Amino acid sequence: MISIINYGTGNTGSIHNMLKKINVKSVITDDKNIIEKSSKIILPGVGSYGRAVRQLKDKDLFNFLLEIINKQEKYILGVCLGMQLLCSGSEEENEKGFGYFKNKCIKFPDKKDTLSTFIGWSQINSVKENCFVETGDLNKRFYFLHSYYYPKDENTLATANNGLEYSSIISRGKIIGAQFHPERSHNFGISFFKSFNNL
Repeated sequence: MISIINYGTGNTGSIHNMLKKINVKSVITDDKNIIEKSSKIILPGVGSYGRAVRQLKDKDLFNFLLEIINKQEKYILGVCLGMQLLCSGSEEENEKGFGYFKNKCIKFPDKKDTLSTFIGWSQINSVKENCFVETGDLNKRFYFLHSYYYPKDENTLATANNGLEYSSIISRGKIIGAQFHPERSHNFGISFFKSFNNL
């Protein structure tokens, strides 16, 4: 059973439906007992960084999830804003994230070749061997919607490009982040969730 964290922000229903399509049992929940018993966790997220952190704290989930992340007992997938929450913070607001990935998320610069908010389908490029995207496979396309990005570093598995190269998938230990929305990426998203389930 995969727990999809319900804290008032994120495409929880769409993720649940995607997992249902591939016959993977999941539950949308904020119940700590259920989350503790689950095999894996998905942390979704849409909208404001600060609001998401505050929502997690209001539901008494922030420190609870931080402990699970640090224990490394379960695979955890952060999706879009959920990925950014796994990082140290964001230029968007002063709230601190879980800090598992050391860098901050940065706002896309407002310049000629860069969209200040990146919306739409994009290829991603594997920079390290991984189970999600094969090196050199540019056929897979994913749906993105974000104004802040995580810079490329030693934890980057794959990148995307919006006038500058940035991390589209990051991973360290059992913690994984996807900047795109696999739940909105049709067959490519299904393939991504299958890979996550098989970890």
